[in-house]
Amino acid sequence: MVKPAVGRIEPLGLTRSGSFYYGVGGARNDVYVMKIDPATGDVLAPPEKLAKQIEG
Repeated sequence: MVKPAVGRIEPLGLTRSGSFYYGVGGARNDVYVMKIDPATGDVLAPPEKLAKQIEG
């Protein structure tokens, strides 16, 4: 589990390397990526906006 009680999510897809992309409810339509350690769940880098040229 990355975050407890995230609420309603919308699956966006899986990458070949196993990354899972999802959206959460609300008006947030921007996509962020964040590196985590899959063994511990520790955050390795803060979230970064993936596509700044098409925000919202």
